[in-house]
Amino acid sequence: MRVWNYLQIDWSHQGEIGDCLLHAKTSFGRPFFFEVFLTTAWCIWITRNGKTFRQIRPSFSSWRCLFIHDISLLVHTVKDSIQPKLLGWIQSLP
Repeated sequence: MRVWNYLQIDWSHQGEIGDCLLHAKTSFGRPFFFEVFLTTAWCIWITRNGKTFRQIRPSFSSWRCLFIHDISLLVHTVKDSIQPKLLGWIQSLP
């Protein structure tokens, strides 16, 4: 939950998965929700695999470092009109 709160993505909606995704996307309010959502899930997965297979203690800071790295690489794959918004959002993260 700390990760999702950090990114200001609200998963409190109850119901079907599609409704939950729509609510989370609406609450996030930026045109690059799915890029952030998928990168976040991927980085959580990688962090958990580190714990499971390499006995690396997971931490928020290690997840954050991996997330910033991966989402920064992803900037080059989004539409040109969205790139400045995504870069600005990344730079605004505490």
